[in-house]
Amino acid sequence: MKEQTNMEQSEATDQRNRSSRGYLAVAGCTLIYVGAMYVLMSAFSAFVAASHENQMNPQAEGFASFGWLADVFEFSPRGLVAIGLLTQVVLGWILGIFTIVAGFKALKGKSLSFVRKVSIANLFYFPIGSTIGVMALLGLKRPSVKAQFRS
Repeated sequence: MKEQTNMEQSEATDQRNRSSRGYLAVAGCTLIYVGAMYVLMSAFSAFVAASHENQMNPQAEGFASFGWLADVFEFSPRGLVAIGLLTQVVLGWILGIFTIVAGFKALKGKSLSFVRKVSIANLFYFPIGSTIGVMALLGLKRPSVKAQFRS
């Protein structure tokens, strides 16, 4: 009887471990995908802004030839849009790269604290980042998932 109970507990533990490994695989792949989308969308934003500026002012000379980047130094509506766009591009690249790295770390079961910090940072990148951040944080709180990580 005691032997049967030990076998049942062992099978339950194996089931939780398989479930946790499956969760880490899904979470890791999702983080990699979302991080790649951040990087691509930020690069696309920069490309669109640069091509739009070249169409607006093809004969620009001197400092004006820097286009929307020159507007950053002006306090105008265009300058504010340029600052917002530049911030979006830089933060998108940084958060995208960190999210990709966190995805690979989740797949390998390494650095729980890094994956958690990147998930928290994703909460501020509405709407997809907040969804992914909540999903990852809720899963990372489970003891069986925590046990899969090697610090």
